[in-house]
Amino acid sequence: MNWLDLKLKKKTLEAATIKVEKPLAPVGIKGSVGNADISKGIEEQLNIDLDKKHINLKKALKSTGIHEVDAKLGHGIHAMLKVEVVGV
Repeated sequence: MNWLDLKLKKKTLEAATIKVEKPLAPVGIKGSVGNADISKGIEEQLNIDLDKKHINLKKALKSTGIHEVDAKLGHGIHAMLKVEVVGV
């Protein structure tokens, strides 16, 4: 993928909020949201293929709300994703 395509991909990813649904627990959510969940959400909601290995989570997301997550797109280009964890 060339540099211009990556810049466009970055702009699209940063403009969106990826929603990931998880069952609610008495405190927070059941389980956690990891790289694979975020990658799947991006694929389903934006039709962009982003390998889970390129999503840099310091630790799994365990609470509802909006979280910022770094994603490596290639050629030194990173995107800050907004991931909203929604309890169902």
